Amino acid sequence: MPLSGLVHEGFVIRLTKASSRGTSARAAFVMLVVAIAAACSATSGPVGPGASSPAQTAAPLPASSTGFVPGGWSGTLSFHVVTDSDTTETSDSGDPGSVYFTTTTLHDVYRGDASDEFTVTGTDDAESDVYGIGSVELRGPASSRGTSDERHLATTDKRNSLGCHYTEEMGSEISGSWTMDGTASGEIRFQDDGSYTISMSFSPADPEGDGYETPLLPRRQWQTYAILEGAANDCPPPGTSEVTDTYGPVLGFASSFLDSGDIGGSIDPANPGSVVDGTQSFEVSDHFPPTTLTVSWHLVHDGPIDVTYNEPPLE
Repeated sequence: MPLSGLVHEGFVIRLTKASSRGTSARAAFVMLVVAIAAACSATSGPVGPGASSPAQTAAPLPASSTGFVPGGWSGTLSFHVVTDSDTTETSDSGDPGSVYFTTTTLHDVYRGDASDEFTVTGTDDAESDVYGIGSVELRGPASSRGTSDERHLATTDKRNSLGCHYTEEMGSEISGSWTMDGTASGEIRFQDDGSYTISMSFSPADPEGDGYETPLLPRRQWQTYAILEGAANDCPPPGTSEVTDTYGPVLGFASSFLDSGDIGGSIDPANPGSVVDGTQSFEVSDHFPPTTLTVSWHLVHDGPIDVTYNEPPLE
């Protein structure tokens, strides 16, 4: 018996709207179609002599009520982190007036600025026209750049048992700028109510194939003794000794400061449009020194961003 016969006899067959994306709704639909086909085979009889079978015309698939067009995504994302901290702290050690009483002053400077820029594309998955857009992988070229100035200086006023009064200064300094090319890796995830979250990370290019690359800047470390009073033979040798090497900046890749799901927004499922964009700024609470992250995004879809379940037509 054709499906049109069931409708003709007053039967209405619908697939219950899925409450979540996945294979369960599709499996239920397939089982329903199989059951209907079996019922039709059991109840339909042969066509009588001289009778002809009615013509069967396949109805065209109805268009999505939201005008959904499965397709691609393109757009840009920008991550920018800034920190600026300059502190001085003084502390004493030992009994005042004793030979080994010391006063130490710590001066710490953290100044950094870093940006990651992403140009991305993505494609809806094969089931988006039925279940709505869920998650879309975003890939493309990326670049990172930044400047850094990190300094630490510990100056201690000391005396020794030989009567020498002197200062010891220990310090380090890391400063410079960098630029790096790489690739973007992330996704945008939609919920049925139109809310969405975005995650994104920067992967540096590795032309030498020797592993994960990070920015490295020149670092200088030194120790200096200055004699305030006392005989030279009773004091540490005055002057400065130093070593140089390379070390990472105070701020690295800007996108690394984003926890998954920290940024996002929402669209109206009934009138979604084809663009998601926005800007968010917040303090990175688990990082020292205090750091501010600002993220902006502009992503464009080929057609309306349909996140709703669209009941598929019967076949």
